[in-house]
Amino acid sequence: MNKIFRGLSQVCLLLWYWKFFQLAQVFSNKLFPSSVMRMKKNILYKLSHEKCRSERKSEGTEVFRGNKQSIRNMVRDLYNNDQKTLEFYDDSFEQGTEPWIAQQGDTVVGAIWLFSGSYLVMWEGYDAYLLRLHAESGAKFFGNVYVSPRLRGQGLFTLVAKHCFTNHPGMKFYSVVDESNIPSIKSHEKIGFQPCGTVRYIRFFQWTFCMVVVERRNVKFFRLQKGKETAVFLNT
Repeated sequence: MNKIFRGLSQVCLLLWYWKFFQLAQVFSNKLFPSSVMRMKKNILYKLSHEKCRSERKSEGTEVFRGNKQSIRNMVRDLYNNDQKTLEFYDDSFEQGTEPWIAQQGDTVVGAIWLFSGSYLVMWEGYDAYLLRLHAESGAKFFGNVYVSPRLRGQGLFTLVAKHCFTNHPGMKFYSVVDESNIPSIKSHEKIGFQPCGTVRYIRFFQWTFCMVVVERRNVKFFRLQKGKETAVFLNT
């Protein structure tokens, strides 16, 4: 009986958290300035079945697994040679993350990074609120996806994603997309990704909270501390 009571109490508490986040999202912009309250919602995607085999190849585009030099070219062409970005990508590469690069001539025009097993979600910069999502062993996350503005809507994301799938047959893939990035959402769903959860943030004055919901049954609610990494296991 005590176990049943504790279980019902946890369900009620999580439902309260869920309602709180929904109401806060509705009223935060109307009642509070961003310096007092900020909210953000990401959608967690899981590949259900790959659907990009029939896509045509973008004219003059080469896709390949990157090395250190191509990473520097990418930061030069896509991020204005930002040194903090370069350090982040160099560290990721050293840890075994795979950069898949799309290039036209000598110019990098797109990229998808494949992170093995876990993915670091950052809110408000590299040194702010860090959430590391852990999936099952062997799974990979799409991360740091970029397509040149002049080539968006022309199938470049699909082309690079196809190379990722082809080189990792049978692999489970996840991706995290900002809910406001409608083009990215459409691109993910076009190639077979389906929503499987959400990551919601709320900052109220100096306190920052996060709620992760996976498959509508695995719910985690916790406080984030600035500059410290918090681990969450998806258990899907």
